[in-house]
Amino acid sequence: MRQLKNTLKHITIIYFAMGVPFALLFMTMNYLTIGTGFSWGEFLWLSLVSCAVHSFFFLNWLPLRKLFDDKAYDDEIVNTSAVTRQKQIVSTNTKNDLMLKLKSSQYFAKAKIINLDGKIRIIKGMTFKSWGEIINIKIAEAEGKYEYNIVSMPKQQMTIFDFGVNKKNVEQIENLLIAS
Repeated sequence: MRQLKNTLKHITIIYFAMGVPFALLFMTMNYLTIGTGFSWGEFLWLSLVSCAVHSFFFLNWLPLRKLFDDKAYDDEIVNTSAVTRQKQIVSTNTKNDLMLKLKSSQYFAKAKIINLDGKIRIIKGMTFKSWGEIINIKIAEAEGKYEYNIVSMPKQQMTIFDFGVNKKNVEQIENLLIAS
């Protein structure tokens, strides 16, 4: 039932974000070229068909489906994209220290920060530079120090250019860990 609610929520988002603008654009172009008037029935039909086509594309094509699914990226899934960035850092900061620093950081202010067993997952939203990023931080304790394995990858697996966003994500976390 929860999966159905999520799917309906995503279809509604796609309807208002893509179906309605597409129908308005099509009807405006139709009015400018042919000169026919506005019809609510035609608008509804065009917006619903556009929504159905976009929903099929966005909700069923695997790389784009992951835009809507926070749990889609597990440690077992290794993104071998050229824009994925990874770094290991040894620090004296504990996991709780890092969580506090992440929550107070201006850079990660709008990100969703999830505290999991032995790791932290940061989910950043879409910007003009990218479709969003998933940052997984695995934490291991050894001899009073903490080893952080940071992996920043794009939500959209087919990303070719990320304009340095994943590199900056790793650098920001490294700065938080190094700062006292």
